[in-house]
Amino acid sequence: MLRRTAVRLVTRQRVCNGNTESLRSVLGEDSIVRWHFRSFRSKHDRIVAWDADPQMPRVLRFARPSDLDRWIDTLRVDETTEIEEAR
Repeated sequence: MLRRTAVRLVTRQRVCNGNTESLRSVLGEDSIVRWHFRSFRSKHDRIVAWDADPQMPRVLRFARPSDLDRWIDTLRVDETTEIEEAR
């Protein structure tokens, strides 16, 4: 989110309805960047609690995008194996 916002701010890339990011919109009271940092701890704590609760569905937590990519690749391998085994 930060990288995308920075790129949009610097390049003046249109976001929606012809709007562009401005320093005011990025740092203002209604900024999604500010909201993210203000709410991060509570969201993190909620996810940790869900992960620790055996009554909740399994929680998948990824520390970085490459971890998610590796997990998705395992799904693709499993899918391919199932298709080949069905033949």
